[in-house]
Amino acid sequence: MNTIKILTMEECKYIHATVLELRYLWEQQETAIPFYTLGAASYIDAKKHKIKYLDKVYTYNPILFNHFNWLYQKLGEQLTKYLQAPIAYPRHLALPGFHIFQSSKLFEQAIASIHYDLQYELIDWQDSSDFTNPLSFTLAIALPTYGGGLNMWKINYSETGKNPSLIKESSSARSPNFYPYELGSLVIHSGHILHQIAPCIDIQPNDERITLQGHAILNNGTWQLYW
Repeated sequence: MNTIKILTMEECKYIHATVLELRYLWEQQETAIPFYTLGAASYIDAKKHKIKYLDKVYTYNPILFNHFNWLYQKLGEQLTKYLQAPIAYPRHLALPGFHIFQSSKLFEQAIASIHYDLQYELIDWQDSSDFTNPLSFTLAIALPTYGGGLNMWKINYSETGKNPSLIKESSSARSPNFYPYELGSLVIHSGHILHQIAPCIDIQPNDERITLQGHAILNNGTWQLYW
């Protein structure tokens, strides 16, 4: 896993304020939990229905680009440097979007799934796409008072595949490493390493956890960025 500082505190505050302004576009993912998405998330929307995902892509992408075009440009520049290869935002795929967690003591518990990022299986790609080394990235925009981060296990997809029993057994037998997020820093990791959104500590009434989320697949020498 690698971390790159790409935003100032002022830029994070500006993005935070803009995300709040777009609240009318948030989608709550669990009725009893204040967890929302802004944008089309393939792991949710394409899993439900590929056509619905595409409809949301064409609805949300213009809005997100209108408000955050400078952010996508900066993200692309930084990933191009890091990957030493060009990047692209495919028009038929969702732009990186936002996870939004508002204050709830539920987030102090390990309720997030332990998983690999296999969203690429839900999308139609060209034959030349390389699925052996998918990348995922998170950019922290707002964090709870006592921080937030990612739990990662030294377990690769090649060890367990999609077998739920093997995943549960392997993750129970090994302790995860905790990687704290830092505001304005981009965290990049392989989607084929087992991971989980880490529980928060002592959530305060006004806490929020807002992150920009995305993935990348290599195709013909260009990394395709999407959510």
